Amino acid sequence: ISADHLVISLGADYATDDIEGLAEHGETFATLEGAQALAPHINSLTKGRVLVVTAAPVYRCPAAPYESAFLIDAALRRSGVRSDVEVSVHSAEPAPMGVAGANVSTAVTSLLADRSIDYRSSHQISHVESGRAEFADGEVEPFDLLVYMPPIRSPKVVATSMLATSLGWIEVNRETLSTNFSGVYAIGDNAQIPLSIGKPLPRAGVFAHAQALVVADNIAAVVNGRSPDSRFDGNGGCFIETGFSKAGYGSGNFFAEPSPQVTVRPPSRRMHLGKVAFEYNVMKRWL
Repeated sequence: ISADHLVISLGADYATDDIEGLAEHGETFATLEGAQALAPHINSLTKGRVLVVTAAPVYRCPAAPYESAFLIDAALRRSGVRSDVEVSVHSAEPAPMGVAGANVSTAVTSLLADRSIDYRSSHQISHVESGRAEFADGEVEPFDLLVYMPPIRSPKVVATSMLATSLGWIEVNRETLSTNFSGVYAIGDNAQIPLSIGKPLPRAGVFAHAQALVVADNIAAVVNGRSPDSRFDGNGGCFIETGFSKAGYGSGNFFAEPSPQVTVRPPSRRMHLGKVAFEYNVMKRWL
């Protein structure tokens, strides 16, 4: 196959098998099938402990594991059993959504505390058996329901290619998404864009979408004999669903120095409706 322009957007693969016993003894919300399997477990809970974990420091959608904890909490409150069910979040990352800045971490931590959701940072899960999760520091946490955000890895076809770094991802020019190969671009989850804080740009649909527009504009410009002037600026945002028909919203510039500058709007009915409208528009456009 030959081409004048190549855009690589193969996403990231889930690497649940990196954590022994995770898939066998846990449930995930990260796929449609996983969410459908998880729902009956939540609906049948009357007492016990729900343990929500991020199975690695890097994963898709920074808000997702915290949203899941909020939504599980909301479901248990609607069922009238929340007082008999403990909900805990153990994250492999140093702070919740830390890639978005300290103010975002503080806001999410406060939301968790307001809902009586225990939070433990820098706690890497390493092994799971029935009813017990082992962590890298040797601690063991019991659970009645384990809910996880799976780790990710680069697709094999990407990781074994000449484009990939030693970590398996494709590093690109952060403004043009171009690679070291002329006419070859990478966007979305398989692209690695380092930030000044030492973490990569979050893997989120809002960034993949914006990157696709930049690359499409620049390829069209080249084809039509114009200068490819479109640039990805690192701006983006996401909703944080908190249950009870409310959502928060964080947006800002992830390329800002010395760290991302993100503004957080507190949960509200208005933000939830904004998320519903956004989802509708995306599905209407692409499905």
